[in-house]
Amino acid sequence: MTNTNELKINQSEKIFLTVTDKTIDTAWLEHSFYSNNAALWNGYCNRLCLDTIISWFQELGEQVKSWLPEVNLPTCWELVTGSAIQWGETKIVLIPFETDDFSTFCIPQEWIDIPGWEADYYLAVQLNLEADEEDSWMQILGYTTHRELKKKAVYNPSLRYYSLAKEELIEDLTMLFVARKIVASRKLSVAELPSLNQVESLLDRLSEPEVEIPRLQVDFVKWGALLANETWRHELYKLRLRKAEKEELMHKAINLRNWFKAQFETGWQTVEEIIETFQMQETNLAIELVGVTNFRQEATLKAVPTLIELLENSRDKLTKLQIADLLGRIGIGSQEAIFALTNLVDSSSDRELRRQAAVSLGKIDPNHKLAGVRRGKIIDLGMQFGESHVALIVTIVPENSQETNVHLQVRPTGKTHLPPNLEMSLLNEKKEALLKTESREQDNWMQLELSGEPGDRFIVKLILGETSFSQEFNL
Repeated sequence: MTNTNELKINQSEKIFLTVTDKTIDTAWLEHSFYSNNAALWNGYCNRLCLDTIISWFQELGEQVKSWLPEVNLPTCWELVTGSAIQWGETKIVLIPFETDDFSTFCIPQEWIDIPGWEADYYLAVQLNLEADEEDSWMQILGYTTHRELKKKAVYNPSLRYYSLAKEELIEDLTMLFVARKIVASRKLSVAELPSLNQVESLLDRLSEPEVEIPRLQVDFVKWGALLANETWRHELYKLRLRKAEKEELMHKAINLRNWFKAQFETGWQTVEEIIETFQMQETNLAIELVGVTNFRQEATLKAVPTLIELLENSRDKLTKLQIADLLGRIGIGSQEAIFALTNLVDSSSDRELRRQAAVSLGKIDPNHKLAGVRRGKIIDLGMQFGESHVALIVTIVPENSQETNVHLQVRPTGKTHLPPNLEMSLLNEKKEALLKTESREQDNWMQLELSGEPGDRFIVKLILGETSFSQEFNL
């Protein structure tokens, strides 16, 4: 293998370049710059290619630099392979690939048909990346021009790349050095792209974690216009990273049994905290969850006996729910309140009453064997619902020594009603739907319920249009 510091342009030999340890270390440090593994590997390969080729040119005494500023490179490699270098007035696009069976040179359409992205020359760079970094190298197999690509390359509309037969490449790189001095430009004219409308909805759609290859999700005219605009490209990049981070956090399964030990994941709040955060009227979220104000104004421990008597004598379900909730707020240290709530859990035939009593019992006697837990998380439904949010309320109640009841409810926060056509699904480990419901006009809540044993796993998924949220739980 030829060492880079001894390398000269020679027609009779292939151009092999050593990938230095420093270049490899730098590339791996950028692992957090990408939203998924495919984009990470693309960024890694392109970083190795760009830095090694620039170093090679500089060792030959040539003044070259990256076409894109350093800070902008991940915004490109997140979305498409390839990079460009500026060599005086000459622009060269570098396309790395790893296959040993090289028969055609494939160039993404972006580097050919987006005005400003097209180049004079295109280099085919084969990478050989071994587990042992000392054995990693790359080889420049040849080059072609923008003019030749437009004339001879075959366009693949499904994958959006131009392919040129290996035999059409110019392998003698001395010709490149000579040609750039003789011919000022090797570019053909590229048609201007039309202006892009509804950019926000497009960015929202293409930034979803499920969309691993956004370049193939919309027609090229829209995609090209978006990519060519630096502001929009940066925004798409940031959205993809932000949503990927949220998705990664969501994919970490929540062990609901830890909630019985008061161990809660970040973002899971009490219902009262959610109400306070959003300055909501309680009737908006929790008339059935936390009661009504006029029961609380003068409520102290002294009121416990009166409330218990009312609880025992009332036949009105809503009144019982409100009293059970209030006992959980003021009954700390009251054995009477603990006994009353325990009795309600044991004796009531109404599942909702038993659930509320168990949650209140958990507030005043967390270690009680019948104590339940309720927590909520704010879910962002994105641009399609006017930047509004909903609350996912999860309540867990022990049914016996083995089974736990899980109640899942979705409620609006800043609005009175849920958005119509919001889907809520309960999936098993294989992501097969077990239960499903959908909001209608004027619905102010939706809910699902299940019971499970230790080790059982399930996924809750919310879908509104093209925006989705999922969270895995285990018992």
